This record gives sequence, C-alpha cells and structure tokens, in this order.
Amino acid sequence: MIETLFEIKSKTGEIIATNLPPEFGFNLGELKGRIKLAKCPISGEQMRHGYFESEVGKIYLASYTAPTNKIFRRYFEACEFFVPTLAQSVDVQKNSVKQNFRRFKHNLVTHHTNIIQQLESTFPIDTAEKGIHNQIEFVQKILADDPKEAAVAILKVIKSANLMKSEFDVYDMLSSDKPVLEFYYHNPHKLVLLVLNPFWLEFIEKGVRIDVRECSCEISVDYKSIAVVFSHMFENTSKYSASDSTLRISFVENGLSVTIVFEMISLKIKPEEKDKIFDEEFSGEYAKGLALSGNGIGMSIVKNLLSLNKGSIELEIDTDPSARKTIMGIPFEKNIFKITLPKRGV
Repeated sequence: MIETLFEIKSKTGEIIATNLPPEFGFNLGELKGRIKLAKCPISGEQMRHGYFESEVGKIYLASYTAPTNKIFRRYFEACEFFVPTLAQSVDVQKNSVKQNFRRFKHNLVTHHTNIIQQLESTFPIDTAEKGIHNQIEFVQKILADDPKEAAVAILKVIKSANLMKSEFDVYDMLSSDKPVLEFYYHNPHKLVLLVLNPFWLEFIEKGVRIDVRECSCEISVDYKSIAVVFSHMFENTSKYSASDSTLRISFVENGLSVTIVFEMISLKIKPEEKDKIFDEEFSGEYAKGLALSGNGIGMSIVKNLLSLNKGSIELEIDTDPSARKTIMGIPFEKNIFKITLPKRGV
C-alpha cells in the first residue's frame, strides 16, 4: 500500500502531480491550512492529512505512517521546496508532447493532401459527364486511355500512404516512455528493397540509378522502427540526390555488426553543418535555399530510432572531390551515410 498520497497544483489550480485514486475525496474547507487525523475514505485506516497554499502552489498530503503533526509538516516543506522544479519539468514534458503532436498532425495533413491532390488530378471525378453516378465508368476510361499516368498516380499514393503509416509508428514510439520493440532477425538487403519499393518512381523521374548490392547476413532489429528509418533515408535521398546520378547501397560485415552504406551524389553539405544534420529542427543552407527542407526532424528521428535498435549513423561528406558537380548553379558532392546495426547472435 502507498504510504503517502499527494496532489500538487499550481497557484492557478492546474494539477502538477498526483497519485490520489479517483474515489479518494477530502473536504478542502475543513483542511485548508491545517493538519488533521482522519479515516481513509477507501481503506478505513487512520491517516494524517492536510492542505496548504503557498507562493509556489497548492499541496494536499495524506500519510498513513507520519507519527506526529510536526514530522508531517516537514513533508509539506519538502514538497514546497520541489514544486517549482517539478512544475518546470512537467511544462517541458507537456511542451514536448504538444510539439510532437503538432509535427505529427502537420506531416499527416501534408501526406493526406498529397494523396488527395494526386487522385483528383489523375481522376477528376467532379468533371465526369454524369457526376457521381458515372464514377466507375469514368475511372475505367482513364485507366484505359492513359494507363501509364494512372500507374504513376497509384504508386505516388502508395508512397504517401506508407509515409503516413511511418508517421503513426514514429508518433507512438516518441510518445511512449518505454517503446515496445520486437526484435527479430532480418536480411538487411530484403529490408532495404521492401522499404525502397514505393520510392522507385521518385528516383526514376530524376534519372537516379539504384545499385543495391547483395547481402546474405542477418541483423537483429525491430522491423517497424527500422522501416521508418529507411523511409526517411529514401525520402531524403530522393529529394536531395543530383539528377542522373547513382545511389549505391552496400553492406559491410564488421564482426558483430553490419554497416549499410548509402553512397550518393547529393546536395552539398557544408563542413560546419555535418554534425548538425542529426539535430532536431536543423536544415542545411542549400536545402533551405532550394525550399527542399522540411521541419528538420527527419534525420533526428532516424538517429533516435537507430539508438533504440542499438545502432548508429554517421555521415561522411565530400568523399570524392572529383565527383563534385554543379547543376544550374547548385553544388552537389559525393556524400556517404553509414548505418550500423547489430548482427544475428549479438
């Protein structure tokens, strides 16, 4: 049984912390500024309880073990001392939750808007001759007249839908104090190809060739979180890669781990930006200049999710000066991302 019950509120009455059961009640009018002996309204045991207001907040305490009022009053003094720190910690946590939710909502709305725009552009049902009564025939005609455009639209919708699922997965993990991960053995080559599928079209449209090397080893990871990691990697790669370049993905075994190497010709990253790429809310100068930067949390999420999988990520920039190129005044260089994850049996 809990020896001490408490309810701590701010000066305005907002609850900062409490462990009072819902069925536990007390008479505030009788207790204000006092300590009294009473019977617990739940167990019937004798307890000592009191309620005090001060400059830092409002405190109610109930104890089944405090032997005297004098000692019990020390409980209040200790609580009063820690209320400002506790309130600040709660505010930080609330702000973090609100920030995560705002990002979650913004990203979902973005993906949903992309889906609606793509479907309405390809299948403008509102222009059908017989309106809603002719939807099936109208869509069938579009599929028959221009199957390639329809296929492209469907692939883009699938990609946006997968990204929406990733947002749900990330939000669940970031909102949980103890994320539930299910570790199984997976072939990293198959994982990469599985997550890459919805992004093929983006690379094809830019003329980016994809070279995925073979790998027969296994890694011990949580599929859902690693799929989110790869989704963010491919989303960024498709966005920042130079047109008519090559994305090479290889796998290097290092004893107890496997390193997945992403080599690409992508937007220049300045040396002073290298260590900030994985920071939340950071976007590189050239990405901002081209309006390609999002809200700056993609690579931050990648780093956090890899950490949950006992993995890591590192970035090497401008690894081959001879590969530097400028396209319409925009600088591109050879950059390498290395993701390291534990092998089977670790």
